Amino acid sequence: MKLKKTLSVIIAMAMTVGMMSSLVLADEAENAPEEQAAVETTEREEKEAKKPEEKKPAKEKEAEPEEKKPAETKEAEPSEPEEKEPAETSKEAEPSEPEEKEPEESKETEPAETEPAETDPAEPSEPEEKEPAEAEPEAPAEPADEEPETDAELPGDSDSKDPNDGVVWTTYADGKLKWGYDAAKKTLTITQVNKKSSAAMPSSSPWSSYADEITKVVIGTGVTEIPSGIFEEYPNLTSVSIAGTVKTIGSYAFEECRKLKTLSIANGVKEIGYEAFHYCDSLTKVVIPKSVTRIGSYAFYYCTDLTSVTLNKGLKEIDSGAFEYCTSLKSITIPGTVEAIGSGAFEDCTTLRTVKILNGVKYIYSSAFEDCYCLSSVTIPGSVKYIGSSAFYYSIIKSLKIPGSVETINEEAFANCIALESLSIGYGVKYIEAEAFRNCPCLNKISIPGSVVSIGDEAFIGCKPRSITLGYGIESIGEEAFDYHRCTSLVIPSSVTYLGSYAFGDSTFLNKLSIASELYSSYSSAFSGCYYLTSSGITYLQDNPGKITGKTAKVKKKKVKKKAQTVAATKLYNVSPKTGVIAEKISGNAKFTVNK
Repeated sequence: MKLKKTLSVIIAMAMTVGMMSSLVLADEAENAPEEQAAVETTEREEKEAKKPEEKKPAKEKEAEPEEKKPAETKEAEPSEPEEKEPAETSKEAEPSEPEEKEPEESKETEPAETEPAETDPAEPSEPEEKEPAEAEPEAPAEPADEEPETDAELPGDSDSKDPNDGVVWTTYADGKLKWGYDAAKKTLTITQVNKKSSAAMPSSSPWSSYADEITKVVIGTGVTEIPSGIFEEYPNLTSVSIAGTVKTIGSYAFEECRKLKTLSIANGVKEIGYEAFHYCDSLTKVVIPKSVTRIGSYAFYYCTDLTSVTLNKGLKEIDSGAFEYCTSLKSITIPGTVEAIGSGAFEDCTTLRTVKILNGVKYIYSSAFEDCYCLSSVTIPGSVKYIGSSAFYYSIIKSLKIPGSVETINEEAFANCIALESLSIGYGVKYIEAEAFRNCPCLNKISIPGSVVSIGDEAFIGCKPRSITLGYGIESIGEEAFDYHRCTSLVIPSSVTYLGSYAFGDSTFLNKLSIASELYSSYSSAFSGCYYLTSSGITYLQDNPGKITGKTAKVKKKKVKKKAQTVAATKLYNVSPKTGVIAEKISGNAKFTVNK
C-alpha cells in the first residue's frame, strides 16, 4: 500500500511538473516573436524545476521554425496529448491556469496552418502585430503598379526644373500628357509626361474651375494638337505660348480671349484653324513662323489692336477674313509662297497704308482689301492671274499698275478708289468687268491695251477722265462704261462691234469723234447727253491695208518710229499691236505709237 501511495504521489508530482512545463512552453511560443518577452521567460525558468529547464531549449528550437519545419513540432506534440488529461484534473488544484489552456490548444493548431489568419482575431495582441505584417507586402504592391507612371513623369516633371515649384501635376488618361496649374502665377501648363511621349490634347478641360483666373497658358513640348474651343472666352488670359510640337491650332481655340496681348507660336506649327484667335481685340503683334502653311478663315478677325503682322516665307494660304477688321494694322507684306489671298482677308483694315505682294502670288480673291480707306500703295506682281470682285473696293490707292498676267479684272475690283490718280493696265488683260473702276474721280487718264476684249457696264463710270485711249482689239464696250467723262475727243477703233447706251454719254466736253460709220449709226445712243458733239465733229474711219515693218510703221511714205510722233492729219492710223495691220485712217493731229 505504501508503495502504491508512494508511486501515485510520484506520478502525480511528475504529471504536475510536466503540466507546468507545457504551460511555460506555451507562454514562450506566444511571446517568441517579441524580443522583450525573452527576459520574462528566463525569470520564470529560474523558479521552476531543473527537469523542465532541459526541455525548454528543445521547445524554443521548435517554436522558431514552426513554418519551415512542421515535422519537428509534430514529434514534440505527443507529450502534450498525454498532459491534457491530467491538465483537466489539475483544474481543481490550480484554478488560475484554465485561462492559459485555451491559448495552449490554439497554439497546437497553429503549426498545422502556415497562415494563422483565423487565430489572430482570438488574441487582441497578435492582430496588431500580424495584420501590419500582412499589410506591408500589400502596401508596396499597389504603388508597384503605379511606379512606371511616376518614373515616367520624372524626366518631364517641371517641378524639378521649372520655377513653378509646388505645382501639382495631373496625368491624362492616355499617360502621355500632363497638366498643372500654378495658382500663385495663375499659369496653366500642358506638357509631355516624358521625352518620348506626345499626343493631341483631349477636348475636355479638367482645369475649368480655374478658367476665370488663368492669365497665362503654356502649351509645352509633346502636345501635337490644340482642340477646338479649348480656351474659348477665358476672360483674364493675357499670354499664350505654343510649342513647336503642335501641328494644328484648332478652330476657335482662343476665341474671344479679349485680354490676350502676347502670343508666341514656335516654329513647327503648320496650321492656324478657323477663328482660332477671333475677337482677341487686345492682341498687338503676331509673328507667323516659317512652318505655318495655312492661316484659316477669320483666324484673327476683329483683332482691332493688332498693329504688326509678320507673315512667313512658306505660307501658302491666307483664307477668307483671316485679318478682317484689324483696324490698327498699317502695313503688310504677302510672301511669294502664298498662292491665294482669300476673300476679305484684309477687308476693313481701315488704317492699312501699304500692301506689298511679292512675286509668286497668283490669286487675289474678292474683297481681299475692300474698305481699306487709307491704302495708298499697292504692289501687284506679274505672277497675279486673277483679281476678284471688290478686291480693292474703297481703297485710297494713288498709283496702280496691273500686270499683263492678270486675265480678268473683276466687278468693283477697284471701285471707289477715290484717290487713284495713275492707272496702268498691262498688255495681256482680256476682261474688265462691270464697275471695275467705278467712281475713281481723281483718275485723269485711262489707257486700255488692245489685248482687252470687253469692257463691262459702268466699268469707269464717275471717273471723269480727260483722256481715254482705246487699243485696237476691243470688241465690246458696255452701258455707261465711261459715262460722265471729260474728254474733248475720242477715237473708237473699228474692232469695236458693240457700244452700250451712254457708253460715252453725259459729257459736256466731247466735240470730236472718230468712229466707223456703221458702228455710229447702230449705236448712236452711246453718246447721248454729249450736247456739243455735232455731225461736223464726227470723222468716219476707213480700213487701210498698210503693215508694220519691224519696229516701225509705214504711214504712206513716212515712217513712224516706236516712240510717239506727231504726224499730218491725213497720215495718222490706228495699228493692231497683235496683228501689225494698219486698220484705219484718222483725221486730226495726234500722237501715234507703234505697240509691239
